[in-house]
Amino acid sequence: WEALRLATVNGARAMGYAEGELGVVREGALADLIVVDLQKPHLQPVNDVVSNLVYCGKASDVDTVVVDGRIVVENRCVAGVDLPALYAGVAAAVARIKAGR
Repeated sequence: WEALRLATVNGARAMGYAEGELGVVREGALADLIVVDLQKPHLQPVNDVVSNLVYCGKASDVDTVVVDGRIVVENRCVAGVDLPALYAGVAAAVARIKAGR
């Protein structure tokens, strides 16, 4: 639980937010939410969900991300991002860097 508090409420406080303004789930708070797929072998059995997430969770377990009320990741896909175009752009940038341009 302490690790979860460090990442949420205490993280918000460290960034200068007032108590209850960020890092909590409540009406009016600035909250980002994640939905985690717990149906993974490394997260079983689920005796204590917080301990499972802190000690065994991976970024790849996150299925959905909501930021400021907008879904930005759904079914592990980033909304509004054309991955093939992104990959092509990155490959082109790498080629330019290797060519010294």
